[in-house]
Amino acid sequence: MIKKKAVILLSAAALLASCADVPDNVRNKPEGQDSEVAVGSGVTVDRLLEGAEDVSAYIKEKGYGAKFVLESDVHIDLPEQLYELETETVSEAQLKFPEVYSKLFGRDFYEDSGVKDFSELMHYSEHINEHGYFFDDWSTMGSSIIYAGGDCEPPEYTMYLDVSTGGFLFFRDERYDTAGSLAEIINAGSLPLPDREYTFKNGEKCSLKALAENTEKKFNEVLGSFTDQYSYRAGMIYPYTAEDGTCWMYIDMERCYKGVPFCNHIIVDQLYGVPEPKKNYPVEGRMQYAPIYIAEVDEPDHIFDIDCPNGIDKVISETELSGGLVSLPQALDIMNNELSPKIELHISDIRLCYMCDYDSADVEAALKVRETTNYQDMTKEQQALIGNPTLIPGRRYRAYPVWEFRLDRRLRDKDGFFLQREACDMITVDVRTGELNTYFDCISQR
Repeated sequence: MIKKKAVILLSAAALLASCADVPDNVRNKPEGQDSEVAVGSGVTVDRLLEGAEDVSAYIKEKGYGAKFVLESDVHIDLPEQLYELETETVSEAQLKFPEVYSKLFGRDFYEDSGVKDFSELMHYSEHINEHGYFFDDWSTMGSSIIYAGGDCEPPEYTMYLDVSTGGFLFFRDERYDTAGSLAEIINAGSLPLPDREYTFKNGEKCSLKALAENTEKKFNEVLGSFTDQYSYRAGMIYPYTAEDGTCWMYIDMERCYKGVPFCNHIIVDQLYGVPEPKKNYPVEGRMQYAPIYIAEVDEPDHIFDIDCPNGIDKVISETELSGGLVSLPQALDIMNNELSPKIELHISDIRLCYMCDYDSADVEAALKVRETTNYQDMTKEQQALIGNPTLIPGRRYRAYPVWEFRLDRRLRDKDGFFLQREACDMITVDVRTGELNTYFDCISQR
């Protein structure tokens, strides 16, 4: 039962992230317009905002106001360093299960399970229909150690924790009611949070700042079990309010490397039905990868849901970028040159962040296998190949800095509540090369 639920979750995440065509007025440049903007000699990291410390003033000064509309104040923190990174999906992540279990439940794993050695859990597969611990071999994702608990007969897993070989982590306690309406969306990240207090279902009150800090602390503790190279912070916060006025929170957690977040809004995955796969590659022969992390909170210091649907990776090499970089004003100039004058972009946020992608050679092989071979006739290696490639242990990625321009499309129902957590279009400009990519008519991973 657990396996089925988790697989559905992953498939839905990938399907929702499919990209449609870029609109013609964005894709096609006006006749006579330059094909590229000279970015001069580039700048160092500490000068990336030079000339556009006030983004609104720069847009006005350059006459871009009819094209670039800022829907909120822009706050950008410059890091001391930027890098090109190579990362790798963690291997044998399930060996961290006892540590993760103890941090989430506040109990000793070995006392609860009754095993003396962790390897004993590998023999628990015969208890698949009972509450407790069992080992499962997911042919498409690697091996998993799962804890499932509940108080129903026959067993229905109301609480479960799964840690798989490639770093897929999924914890959820379904005993908590998540009904409610979404009336606001709060952009956190590096921004100061509103001075606001919420009442939770247990009657406790908590400020938004304290809630974010509590969640970040717990999240960093749990994910720090796999690697301490990253830090995690609250990104977009979605407060759901019930009819009695109490609330629970859905939080997108941003992964950061030395203070710089990763882009977590795009995933282009051929293996889940994206039509004409290659046309959506931002870089020829490569595919985007979104490090997605989610927390759901029902009390000021209690997380009832943690989800890392695309696994967990670690940095295996870094190359510092010392100079020759594209500044924010240059990025805005490139956007002005590349995009048709007819387009009007309502920009909700501008970030300096890392974009992730990975080589697509094995994905092409997976597509061929899927098209020519019945699943039951595949070898275990072929079955693993056609699964979510982000969960393959040891899978490598590259990450590079971009200017990310977010264009939120927040859709409301007739009563003014949001129909979905967020729809997000994006434009990115590569900080190293000035290359612009558009991600229009994309919907975020939720």
